[in-house]
Amino acid sequence: MAFVTYILLSTLLYGLAGKFNPEQLGLTASFAFTIVILEIITIKIGCYLLSINNESQLLDLVAYSGYKFVGIIVTLAVTTLGLKWLEYLVFGYTFNANAFFLVCPSHRRPRLERKKKS
Repeated sequence: MAFVTYILLSTLLYGLAGKFNPEQLGLTASFAFTIVILEIITIKIGCYLLSINNESQLLDLVAYSGYKFVGIIVTLAVTTLGLKWLEYLVFGYTFNANAFFLVCPSHRRPRLERKKKS
């Protein structure tokens, strides 16, 4: 969903700048899809070279690689304001938030319920 939103938002920004042509949709989609595929291939090669037992499925990697588009969407939305320092600030925040989400395993850990004392 973020993938499609990124494509539509970036082509909308091209249109607002007066640079839109219909090929822009295909070019943006192809570029974004290529980045996702290269990222997954790099992760697979890295796991193989480091002898990491990769129990995650391919669809999990695709889902996690799609999270980067959320930060890109927010950063692109801020670019319309024209404040360069705000663009960098928002990019830094979304980058770090995404890195923390992907690295910190707390969202994958099952919640332990407390035993009620009777």
